Amino acid sequence: MAKNIEATKLGIDEIESWKGLGLYDEANKKFGKLKDIYLDEPTEQPKWGVATMGLITTKEVFVPLAAAVHMDDGIHVKAKKDQVDAAPEVPADGQLSDDNEHKLTVHYGLDQRSDEEIQKEEEKEITMEVPQAETSDGAQPEAERTLPPGVAVKIERPASNEA
Repeated sequence: MAKNIEATKLGIDEIESWKGLGLYDEANKKFGKLKDIYLDEPTEQPKWGVATMGLITTKEVFVPLAAAVHMDDGIHVKAKKDQVDAAPEVPADGQLSDDNEHKLTVHYGLDQRSDEEIQKEEEKEITMEVPQAETSDGAQPEAERTLPPGVAVKIERPASNEA
């Protein structure tokens, strides 16, 4: 019976229980064990994990945990083994600097914006000014615009200067 539980759906105590479990890449290849977990400060959701890799000589690398899933065999992350192997060397000293987090985000091809920021941007309205030219009968011409599907448009007429 697979657990198949996303990291973002769990509490901190449950995430802490992941320490010591095997880590698997997108191709289900084991590449190490989870040593430590770094939470996103504003949301307190798991964001990064420190993986220990190697048998004789070990190294520690950061792996993304935001979309990680806990299954019977261990933790499956959204990364390829070669990405993990080539991860930038970042000290695992308890807190990631903005610069180091940016390096990791770029390396793993992750979007730096939060899901909430992405959603707000997608819902953002576009405001266009209606043309001022009038036809001979005093009617405003129709404004025709071609926009991508799903883009909300809010048309505002400028205040009239007539008194």
